[in-house]
Amino acid sequence: MRPQLFDKLLILAVVTAIISLLAAAPAAADEDTGAKAAAGAEQKPQRTVIKATMHVDVDEVRQVLGLLGVNFAVKPDQNLIVLRGDGYAIDTALKVIDALDVPRPSIDLRVFVLAASKEGKIDVPENLETVANHLRGTFGYKGFKLLDSVMLRVLEGRRGRVDGGIQFGSNASRSPYRFAFEKATVVPEDDGLSIRLKGLEFEVAGKDGSGRASLETDIEIREGQKAVIGSSTPDGLGETLVLIVEAVASKDPKTESESESGEGG
Repeated sequence: MRPQLFDKLLILAVVTAIISLLAAAPAAADEDTGAKAAAGAEQKPQRTVIKATMHVDVDEVRQVLGLLGVNFAVKPDQNLIVLRGDGYAIDTALKVIDALDVPRPSIDLRVFVLAASKEGKIDVPENLETVANHLRGTFGYKGFKLLDSVMLRVLEGRRGRVDGGIQFGSNASRSPYRFAFEKATVVPEDDGLSIRLKGLEFEVAGKDGSGRASLETDIEIREGQKAVIGSSTPDGLGETLVLIVEAVASKDPKTESESESGEGG
């Protein structure tokens, strides 16, 4: 009986070993296939492409590229995008960028900075007399004087900024100011267009650089109309600053932003 028992045990051990080998073989094959696939993926040739955009802000493109599985870096100050990936990923990214980078209308903004006081007379150009008379009747100011006017042109969807200087009140020196916004958008209406300025900021230093006056708001301006954005009085200067903006959307797309300024123009 013992030899038979030994033979049975030996056969059982052999069968168990064979079953174990058969079970391990598919797993090893899967590992080998996976390793080959990974090696194949790693061996795909990589490309690096530098792409410049003409019309769209690279920050807008950044949000879309994040969904494409391509490595990229952006330089917003130069509107450049650096792409890195295999040929398919690069070609897809370039097609998406080209689809987004289309000509946009330009927006012309005319910014007027007025000084208002409880005394004096209206001393502004003819195109501002209607606004000054309206402010006089609404807020009780009597005197108005144009301190500066600035023309700023930007592409729709872009940010804008212009810096200047004004002399007003008891301040003998010119006070620097900044007019800026995060984004300009053309909004179609049933009877025309409006221009939306998001994140508008106007800031001017008071006497000796202190007592800063500022305005922060989002605003919509009917095309071709002058909108009173707001007013602010820097400490110790005795006059109130009034900010007025006029906006016009150009039918011909522009590829560059430009600005020009002239005091009292």
